[in-house]
Amino acid sequence: AAKEFPNEGRPLYNVCVDGGYVGLYRDVSQWGGLVHFGSFEMKNGQQATILISYYQPINKYEVLPGKQLDLLQVKQISPQCLRIVLSKADQDITVVINGETKKNVLHLFANSIDEAKPYVTTDKGYHCYADQKLYYFGKGYYDLKQLTGKAEFNVEDGWQLYIDAGAVIHGQICMTHVHKGTRVTGRGMVYTDSTDKAPSFRIYECEGADVNGILFHT
Repeated sequence: AAKEFPNEGRPLYNVCVDGGYVGLYRDVSQWGGLVHFGSFEMKNGQQATILISYYQPINKYEVLPGKQLDLLQVKQISPQCLRIVLSKADQDITVVINGETKKNVLHLFANSIDEAKPYVTTDKGYHCYADQKLYYFGKGYYDLKQLTGKAEFNVEDGWQLYIDAGAVIHGQICMTHVHKGTRVTGRGMVYTDSTDKAPSFRIYECEGADVNGILFHT
């Protein structure tokens, strides 16, 4: 997780996937709870085990959206820990603890490994590769106002914006009058907060553009 993200409150969850911790972000909900969210990548068809620890005893839990998920196991293994086993990637999992549907909810995005990730010489920093018509954001935190002088990033017609896993962009991504072949993809996140007047993503009069894999948080 990008350490510069303005997390709110103290962490209530820990999430571990196959022995590695998942970076979680925190945001206060409208009802005063502390929503946690994060993502990880897994190979589709290969089993992955998620361990979820909560800060207090788990009296009951729900894993949503229920029957729409394809999970191998959901089990409480200790008073404060759940285990979820899955082998199918590209699933969005919501965990509700102790019936608090409007408060301390956990959202996990189990993404597949991106086989279409473009080749770049480094996975850190922002780079513009004109020969590939590629805008690339590697691991790290980016405030668009500081990076470009504007709170928005416009994806030109025929170009690809790739936001890699571990990258967090503060600002707005825009696509205007673009056509097939223009793409916004990756496994990273774009967000806006209460200080921003615009949403994290805006698309206007576009034809055939592709948006895939990105987490937008507004």
